[in-house]
Amino acid sequence: MTVTGLDVPKTAAALARAGITISSPGRTYAPLDMDARGLTSIIRIAPHVFSTAGDVDALVQVLERVATHNH
Repeated sequence: MTVTGLDVPKTAAALARAGITISSPGRTYAPLDMDARGLTSIIRIAPHVFSTAGDVDALVQVLERVATHNH
């Protein structure tokens, strides 16, 4: 998903404070896709079989909070 105007470092920091592990790889991770979409930074969220509904809810809550306070 793409959230226009979302600050990647701010979002990554908010997720880390909430105990949610993500990665924020640079352009070398996916240059073709990032270039085609005009992206300069991304957050990679990788749920796993061990992720719970509560984990996903926590992720969504943080993303909503950051997106709401970012604009």
